[in-house]
Amino acid sequence: MVKIVALINNKSHPVVLRYVVGLTLALLWSSMAGACIHLDPWMPLYQGVDLARGISDGSQGRPQIVTAIRVDLAATGLSFTSTPGNSSAPLDTLSQTTTQFLESTTAQIAVNTSFYTPCCSGSPQNKDIIGLAITDGMEVSPPQPEARAALLISEVNTATFVNTVIGRVSTSGVDTAFSGSNFVLGSGRDLPTSADTIHPARTLVGLGDRKELGDNGLLYLLTIDDGIPGVSEGATRRESAEWLLRVGAHTGINLDGGGSTLL
Repeated sequence: MVKIVALINNKSHPVVLRYVVGLTLALLWSSMAGACIHLDPWMPLYQGVDLARGISDGSQGRPQIVTAIRVDLAATGLSFTSTPGNSSAPLDTLSQTTTQFLESTTAQIAVNTSFYTPCCSGSPQNKDIIGLAITDGMEVSPPQPEARAALLISEVNTATFVNTVIGRVSTSGVDTAFSGSNFVLGSGRDLPTSADTIHPARTLVGLGDRKELGDNGLLYLLTIDDGIPGVSEGATRRESAEWLLRVGAHTGINLDGGGSTLL
């Protein structure tokens, strides 16, 4: 059984862990002489779950290190969960680092997802989630205008994106949901904003079709590192959309990034 978890990330330790991954990949840089943008072949991790790493050497933009997970939503034994609610405690939930949440859920894969407030304590504390969040069929946070895009995963692992500020969002049959700030990719085309100049670390989620089925049957999780000058310097929203397209997604949203980014 493969469990994938999504959480509201505490911004303390993940930065250090990201840098360890980034520096490890940087050791491979010299073996890619002449390559501008490179995506490794997909490598199986678990049944229905594959890993790929990508590198841009900066000659066509800025240098970037990308980690991607591809999930076949029809895989047997696959399940999802996310940060639970706080019950009677203040605010929506209790933040954890990605590693802490991974260990507490005994999952195989974990990624940070929704934005939250208050920011940015160095230790676990109660947080409010920004945008729609559902865990094990229970609403943890309602839709909010600051988070325009959400991923809904049903009890039978069908996945769909919704714009949470256009009409009422039906959550019937939804087991897991989390939100991002906006769509960066739609119908195979990037959706840049007018002010697309900042390039922090990025966490992204995308959907793609299994060959010839057109069924949104593939889910993609991506991170793009920053803070390593000359090696990985984050991504704009347009650059994020381009990486989603490279791995196979046709639609994708921007999740909480910066110091929270960790897969």
